[in-house]
Amino acid sequence: MLQAKTCRPAVTSLEGRGDVTRSLLEQLVRQVADYLTSQYPTTYEAYAAITVEDHIPGSDPSIHHIAVVNLATLSDTPSLLPSALFACCSIPPNRLVQGFEREDGVQEQLSLDDLTRVLVGRADLTKLDAEAAVAIFRPWPSPCCREIQSKNCLELLQTALVKPFGSRNGPKSFGPSWELSWVTDYVIDMNILFCPA
Repeated sequence: MLQAKTCRPAVTSLEGRGDVTRSLLEQLVRQVADYLTSQYPTTYEAYAAITVEDHIPGSDPSIHHIAVVNLATLSDTPSLLPSALFACCSIPPNRLVQGFEREDGVQEQLSLDDLTRVLVGRADLTKLDAEAAVAIFRPWPSPCCREIQSKNCLELLQTALVKPFGSRNGPKSFGPSWELSWVTDYVIDMNILFCPA
């Protein structure tokens, strides 16, 4: 799962080398913890600043998010949980519930408590997303527009609001990731130019 940058000492037998083995394991655990902390920081701002290239390598990042939640719980590292649980919110629900099979054949899934946290978090994010949409797309122009170009701004705004919502192909709420704003996609798709006032 993780590619730690460590040297592999030639150890043919662990017998009589308990201290060396323990030391190497502690060093590896520290390196893994440092790496995970860099990928799953404690603040949203730091998490949002991580680029796609910075995320854990692999074909399916959702398996890493689930594994990190489980590792954080197992290792009593609660500082990893906020970002890891947030990342799990972008996993499709069926994949989230199903989990994944690790290379060793073990099924990796979120615990019932962690799954509940993610589903409640998704609901909260959906609510915030809807509140943002209402705030952004109010059915009236801003106070500045009322004074300058109220009729033109109001007509443009009403057209922008009615056109996509009147069809079955209207804007989606949020995508599989909150990193890509549906509002931006909507504005680009509609070629909306906001009033400069």
